[in-house]
Amino acid sequence: MTGLAGRVAVVEGAGPLADAVAGALVAAGARVDGGRPDVAVFAAVDPRALQPSAVVGLSEPDWVALCEAPLVAALAFFQRVFPDLKARDGRAVLVCPSVALEGAAHLVPLATAAEGQRQLAKSLARRWGRDGITVNVVTVPAQALGSPVEDAARTAAALGGDPLAAAASAVVWLAGPGAAGITGATIGADGGAVMAP
Repeated sequence: MTGLAGRVAVVEGAGPLADAVAGALVAAGARVDGGRPDVAVFAAVDPRALQPSAVVGLSEPDWVALCEAPLVAALAFFQRVFPDLKARDGRAVLVCPSVALEGAAHLVPLATAAEGQRQLAKSLARRWGRDGITVNVVTVPAQALGSPVEDAARTAAALGGDPLAAAASAVVWLAGPGAAGITGATIGADGGAVMAP
């Protein structure tokens, strides 16, 4: 694939999700490095937030680390890349767990942070559209990120396939010419288990 030839991308995050996204962007022809991007992807998920916990037992420091810090990190990332995206009619994509849409009884900080990030992305889509920037969201099941908690996205297994690869493919499409008119959308890479309104 060379649909992103000549594009420069930056992927924020570490681990299998960010690796899958970066690999798919490279395979599509983009250069993924620390240069001035016209494609910016936030795909950072704190592995600690993927572990189940009881909300009544959460301390304030835990809440700050697992919920508030990821929101601040997403905000800081998008603030940082904005000038380059504006100069290049850029594409921004947030990749987050699908618990943002459905909630999860034992992943409250993760679900809260992810939905907060999703609302941030939607608000940026409204604001940055006038600057020629699209901002979209791709969701992926928490289990695909390593959580032992079974959420509603478990039904995605019926379609088979790899949710991380599906998420990466969605990012590539959103970064490409075919999605130029798409912004503020949430696309689930979960086989339709969670359908956003």
